[in-house]
Amino acid sequence: MDLNANENFNERKNPNGIPPQMPQLPKEFITGYINLAKSSKFQPQDRFAARLQELISPGLSAKELIEIIVRAALEAEFGPSFTHSRGFDKMVSTIADSIVANPELRRQSLAIASEYLGKKIAVKTEEKNKNMKRDNQ
Repeated sequence: MDLNANENFNERKNPNGIPPQMPQLPKEFITGYINLAKSSKFQPQDRFAARLQELISPGLSAKELIEIIVRAALEAEFGPSFTHSRGFDKMVSTIADSIVANPELRRQSLAIASEYLGKKIAVKTEEKNKNMKRDNQ
C-alpha cells in the first residue's frame, strides 16, 4: 500500500490545507437563537403552548392547523426573529404538506390541535362564566 497516494489525494483535493467552507446560517437565525438562549425563560414547551394557544382557532382546515403547529414549534425553538427569515413561509408550508400526506403524523398533529382547541374553549367558557357571575352580583 502506497502511503504517498493518500497524501497526493489530499493535496489535490485541498492544496492549501484549508478545510472546505461550511454553509453559513442566516444571521437572523443565529442572533435569534442566541437571544432566546440568553432569555431567563428558556423553556420552549411553555412558549410553544402559549403561541399555539394564541394562534389556534376553531374552523381552520387541517392544513392550516398543522401550519400553525409547525410555526409555533419553530418559533418556540428558534425565536420569533426566525420567522422573518427569507423562505420561512415556504418551509412551514413544505413541512405541513409532508405532515398532511403522512396519515400517522397527520393524526398526531390533529390530536395536538384538538387538545389545545379544547383548552382554549374551556378558558373562554370559564371567563364567560366569571363575567356572568360578576354581572349578576
